[in-house]
Amino acid sequence: MSTGEVKNIKPTLADGDGPLRCAWMAPYFPSAHDPNVLYFGANRVFRSKDRGDHWSVISPELTTGPQPRNVRYVAISAMAESEIQQGLLYAGTDTGNLYVTDDDGTNWDAVHQGLPRYAVTRVTPSSHDSD
Repeated sequence: MSTGEVKNIKPTLADGDGPLRCAWMAPYFPSAHDPNVLYFGANRVFRSKDRGDHWSVISPELTTGPQPRNVRYVAISAMAESEIQQGLLYAGTDTGNLYVTDDDGTNWDAVHQGLPRYAVTRVTPSSHDSD
């Protein structure tokens, strides 16, 4: 702040990886377990281990599936990290999908079966149990 330098830390996809779609209020947050780690949600989840200097994609396309008629962005609309288990992340989309990973993005499981197909607007992991 003392120099007034401004730095853009938004991630990008490599050429050929398809479009990067972000919601108007794209979810992003620093890790509760490591202040150097940032997470950002677009149509995929990104992670930076160096405060936004470099980004890596840690999820597949998560917005696939039946599209509700009123979906505007087709992007991740809510994300959260467990406060008690490092690497336990949740990502919800405006298409009604909800995914979880317990290995910091290596494997993602769909957990939206049986839920109404509405935009996921908030995800709150338990502060008492990681299951």
